[in-house]
Amino acid sequence: MEFIHQIFSGLFSSSVIIALIVFSGRKYIDRYFASTLTQFEHDLSLIKAQHDIKFSILHEERAKQCRNLYLQIRKLESSLNTYTTIFQGPGWQEDNERFQNVLNERINLQEQIEDNRIYFTDEFCLELEAIYEKVETIVRRMEEAKLLQMRYEQGDMSVGSRPISIWREQNEEVLVGFRSLRRDLANQFRKLIGVEIG
Repeated sequence: MEFIHQIFSGLFSSSVIIALIVFSGRKYIDRYFASTLTQFEHDLSLIKAQHDIKFSILHEERAKQCRNLYLQIRKLESSLNTYTTIFQGPGWQEDNERFQNVLNERINLQEQIEDNRIYFTDEFCLELEAIYEKVETIVRRMEEAKLLQMRYEQGDMSVGSRPISIWREQNEEVLVGFRSLRRDLANQFRKLIGVEIG
């Protein structure tokens, strides 16, 4: 019986030793994983903070570019309004300064769009470039009105009141059509920079 008792006590002591080793090993592994997890969480929070800072800076830069583009569109609209206004006086067909201002503002806008293309999708850039077509149509129609007015002043009565009609149409296009386009783009800019549209 003593032999069985020694076997059991040997097994018991071996089991206790094994249990202590397993318990100690498990505690060590748990501490190791806990410290590794804590370090990983710390590293992850640093990466997140860096990402948030970079994203914030990018978002701020994009917002600045949206603002600059919008201001350039407003300048172009203003120069178009000056170019097409009915209150220009009798020498309106010889006035090239207004025409040149429109072209300069259009070129400035085109350069700004190209310089900032990386901030916007191709689809949005195409919407911005639609302004070019509208400006070209207005300029082409105004130049047509000027030529017709010169023909009328040279005695071609077949022209009639078409120059003034074209002129008024283009002024209306700037006051209504272009302004509507600018406002639509303003809403697009607001969406891009995360401003709620209400």
